[in-house]
Amino acid sequence: MSELPLPPATRALGASGIEVSPIAWGMWRLTENGRTVAEAAKLVHAALDAGITFLDTADIYGFDGAGGFGDAEVLLGEVLSAEPALRDQMVLATKGGILPPLPYDQSADASGKVRTLGVSNFTMAQTAALNHFLGTKLVTTQPEISPLRIDCFENGELDQAMMLGLTPMAWSPLGGGRLAAPETARDTAVAAALDVVAKAQGVSRTVAAYSWLMAHPAGIVPIIGSQNAARIAEGAAALGVRWMRTEWYAVLVAARGVPLP
Repeated sequence: MSELPLPPATRALGASGIEVSPIAWGMWRLTENGRTVAEAAKLVHAALDAGITFLDTADIYGFDGAGGFGDAEVLLGEVLSAEPALRDQMVLATKGGILPPLPYDQSADASGKVRTLGVSNFTMAQTAALNHFLGTKLVTTQPEISPLRIDCFENGELDQAMMLGLTPMAWSPLGGGRLAAPETARDTAVAAALDVVAKAQGVSRTVAAYSWLMAHPAGIVPIIGSQNAARIAEGAAALGVRWMRTEWYAVLVAARGVPLP
């Protein structure tokens, strides 16, 4: 049985020259439970201390909070304002142009803060068309990818990403929590296939799931969604999980629900 290579210490974001950690931390739920600036800062430090330098947010995150639209980015801004040195320790991915209930505004109103460009939840045709017309080419794409959502593996999205030189960022890499609490026979089968590697290498099923995505040749960067410092730090252990090809394909077969042709 042949081994798949471990992920590199850093990944390049397309042809941008920017290097990031091969796993990211996302702040979709940063403002939940009334989190304070000090509490948010502990999470940022947990990510950075674990070697996670790629942080993902959006101007829409936290729009249902007490302060209204953009609460998550406001909170992150307060963390960085209190500790400005943190900003140089991270690569910050954000999203813009979603204006509920409009819901989109992609007009050219910017102030020079964007270093390079990516897309999220675009179709293959939209990605290809936008990349064709952009003077500065895309460097990332961010679809939903998990061991329970393998559409990108089979519909050509990851193939397109590799051809265009895009770094895929996987949101909801744990299947919306269903890997931790399987709901169907398929969920259970995928979890069991992940557990084979998790138990053999002394890691959690969560870490095994991250590492399974990272082992794909497209260079997938899973986005950790947890807002728990210990779980954020735990995610970095995925960099050391080694997959045999047969083990990797066993997860894929379980996810497909049918044998490989």
